[in-house]
Amino acid sequence: MNRFIALVLLPAFVLGCCPPKQWRGMVFVDYSMRGADGMGHRTEVSEGLIYDQTIRKLVANQTLSVDGGPEFHQVSLLDYNTGMEYIVRDNKCTKMNITTTEPGCIPTNATVVKQSYIGAGANMVKTTIYRFVDGQMLVYLTVADDGCVPVIYESTGMNTKGESVKMGIQYMGIEAVASDASVFNMPASCSMS
Repeated sequence: MNRFIALVLLPAFVLGCCPPKQWRGMVFVDYSMRGADGMGHRTEVSEGLIYDQTIRKLVANQTLSVDGGPEFHQVSLLDYNTGMEYIVRDNKCTKMNITTTEPGCIPTNATVVKQSYIGAGANMVKTTIYRFVDGQMLVYLTVADDGCVPVIYESTGMNTKGESVKMGIQYMGIEAVASDASVFNMPASCSMS
């Protein structure tokens, strides 16, 4: 069975403290879901992300494993201007509507759970944990206070398909940098389809 997984998992921040407009880094995702039929699935994702709010595009180089199966690689390009996502796996392109929200600021309905820090001594980073509801999802988001950079995202609830989901995301090596715009070019295999 050849299955494409449209899985660019990013929290939907709306208003409040805002992460950098242009950034890149690594994201590690553990996503579990249980459908109405009672069948559960778990997906683990390691992805290198590059996001540019000024052109409203995101590219993700992903390594995924579904239900403990073999890892596979795919590249996703999300163009929020057109609402389209292009997924390239094994040099084949799948085009679909974007199903995730564009990254943005922390929502105004967020409440501060705790202000603390990660690390120790000179390496201590001040953080704030926010709690908010996004659709039918209860979200806890930890951000570094300097720059509102996401560190940890945890959510549980129901997705738009009515499936019970739980997700944890760890952000690593986030850098506020502009990237070469060519990384956001449509993959060649998508241009021909």
